[in-house]
Amino acid sequence: MNAGKWFAAIVLLQMAFLVGEAAMRQRGLDTGRPLVLRVHPVDPRSLFSGQYMALGFDAEDIDAAHLPVSASLKAGSTAYVSFRPDTPYARVASVESSPSRFSGVVPLRATVRWRDGKRLRVDFGMDRYYIPEARQAEVNRLWWNGRQRDVSALVKVDSKGRGVIEHILVDGKPLPY
Repeated sequence: MNAGKWFAAIVLLQMAFLVGEAAMRQRGLDTGRPLVLRVHPVDPRSLFSGQYMALGFDAEDIDAAHLPVSASLKAGSTAYVSFRPDTPYARVASVESSPSRFSGVVPLRATVRWRDGKRLRVDFGMDRYYIPEARQAEVNRLWWNGRQRDVSALVKVDSKGRGVIEHILVDGKPLPY
């Protein structure tokens, strides 16, 4: 095989990978089960990534004293945090090492950051929400104007427990981007 064919094959494989990743995320948005999770927004800027909101989810800090938590979970392991969709925010029902099969719960995959007896810290891997640079001033006015805002994320969870942020909600209303 000559160099031109190798180059074309490599380019096609890279494009197939990118299209597959995008299709997987879109499928999660189209077919995923919805959860509304409370978040704490932070508003950084990255020279390479552009404007984004760094998000900290309340549900990533779990009080294990009042919930069923799998004893096998250690730092670095995969956990499934099962939520009961509730109003206004989803509630953590359990934390397990495999997805819960109970009806009425939505298992969201996470990585255990640390555990110390009664506390468990996990990471859902959804800590950035990108915003258009032209909308930065508008976003700043939404929650940095001296008034406490209710900020949450509408997350869609696919059948494998992967979560994708569909919208950021400020006082119950989705941001328009």
